[in-house]
Amino acid sequence: MVRRRDRRQGGTRFTAGAGCGRDRQGRPLPRRPRPTRPGPRRRPATPPSRHRNRPRLADQRRRGGVHLPVELQDHPRTPHGPRRAPAARRGRAHHDPRPPHRHRPRLQRQAHPRPRQGPVRGRPAGSHRPRPHRQPRRATRHPGRTVLDRLRPAGPGRHPLRALRRRRRGRPRGHRVRRPRLARPAHRGSDRHDHRLLRLTSHASEVTGDLDVPRTNPEPLPVAGPATYRPERFSERGRSVKLSQVVFGVTTAAVLLLASVPATAAAPGRLSVSGADVVDPSGRPIVLRGYNWGQWRTVQPQDPGDNVAAGANSVRIPLRWWGEWKDGVDSRDPDPHNPSHINAEHLKLLDQTIERASAARLWITLFVDSDHGQGAGGRPDNFWTNPVMKQQFKEVWQFLVRRYKTAPYMGAFEILPEPQPIGEDDTGVKEFYDEMIGVIRGIDRRTPIVVGPNDNYSCSHLEGAYTTADPKVIYTCNYFIFDRPLNRIGLITGFRTKHTAPVWINQVGIESCDDDAKKKAREVLDAFKDNGIGWAWWTYRISGTNPCTHGIYYADPDAPDGWQVKKGWLELVNGYLAA
Repeated sequence: MVRRRDRRQGGTRFTAGAGCGRDRQGRPLPRRPRPTRPGPRRRPATPPSRHRNRPRLADQRRRGGVHLPVELQDHPRTPHGPRRAPAARRGRAHHDPRPPHRHRPRLQRQAHPRPRQGPVRGRPAGSHRPRPHRQPRRATRHPGRTVLDRLRPAGPGRHPLRALRRRRRGRPRGHRVRRPRLARPAHRGSDRHDHRLLRLTSHASEVTGDLDVPRTNPEPLPVAGPATYRPERFSERGRSVKLSQVVFGVTTAAVLLLASVPATAAAPGRLSVSGADVVDPSGRPIVLRGYNWGQWRTVQPQDPGDNVAAGANSVRIPLRWWGEWKDGVDSRDPDPHNPSHINAEHLKLLDQTIERASAARLWITLFVDSDHGQGAGGRPDNFWTNPVMKQQFKEVWQFLVRRYKTAPYMGAFEILPEPQPIGEDDTGVKEFYDEMIGVIRGIDRRTPIVVGPNDNYSCSHLEGAYTTADPKVIYTCNYFIFDRPLNRIGLITGFRTKHTAPVWINQVGIESCDDDAKKKAREVLDAFKDNGIGWAWWTYRISGTNPCTHGIYYADPDAPDGWQVKKGWLELVNGYLAA
């Protein structure tokens, strides 16, 4: 044994060296349990549980993990635990059965009690106030229990993880149980978020799947602040993380996201194509029947309601652009600084017409007519020969699609009616349509597109108009009634059956004063009804004053409202609308 003077405590102690384990009388020295660090007051010892099968000693208290006799409980204490019992009673002290560990050297043995309190951790003498000793924490492993299940309230001012942070029995000195890292906390004093937290940067189109939601709101979507997403910390009295608050934060963020989406982003229903049928937003087949509001500035406020009352479910609305028409009909704006290339007054009237039709729940087919561009009358300056005007025509459609792709009841976009360019065959016309389909689909992927054949929408050229550029294509052709009224029905049904594609007649009509005109009209409309072919009658109102031309209404300066109706034709056509 090595005898050393303990200057801090003023006493003498003996340190057991290597191979030494006996006192001065030669008796074996029991190992004293490792002293615990002083800490704040612990709550009273809990009754033994099913994990600790020990008898409860009501007349004793634990001191550093050792059950001391009653006569020693009031003796002075040392900074490292209770005073040791005299050498004669050491054999009755608690013996640590654990073998020596390389990180836990043999404990130093005291020869006699230390009479006074000395400096602790570098503090001057008399400045240390001894605190009541803490109970040792037995952080044993329990099968089927997690770290959070073993947490218990530690009393006021105590962190519930303090017990787990202490060194466990049997672990090397200096080992600490790490706190479960549920999420990286945000930087203190800043608004920076953890890189793993939810970030609401998706656009509204991602929320609605393949729906094309416009970017009408340039402001970025709001992201909840750190107060909502900051990982929840353990409260003083809590037993676990308050996951309900985390769920509430995520729910709040979702509500903010939906609230920030503009109203126009709630994309309305659209027609679609399913095989040879046109289907409504609910997926049910629909046969489009209605009128052409074909002549510019002829639509009256009562027309939408009258059409719906007669049974119509669709309407065809024009925009005249780059052609030779009467004064005030051409909507082309030659100003190079106008990106839409459309006159503002015409655009305002087009908005009003579309709004009236959609308010009446009529499915709208919007078409852009261009006498020059389609090559009408053998004009050599057209979209196939003039790349500058062709580019402007693309920009016109880009503007219109952006403007109306979220308009209610926008049924279809008809690119260019009645193409007849000189020197171009069916393949050249089809390539033009395929190129324009790509322009429209770059903005709107939902609204169907209407294309027709070469040679002035001739039904005999339907086969040359078939395209695989897009699955949502509705085919069309003109059906003006002449001597043989039913000669084109077979062409339409044959094309529809061969390609499993829908066909809709964009213009059907006959001049009112022709012989047997009403009889021929009935034959054609009956054939359309029997074969499920949709149609739009040409036209509802005509600006001319000749009663023998096409149209249900014609202009009459002597009439109170300036219009005269052909009652017989109105009854005939209306009788097939509700079929």
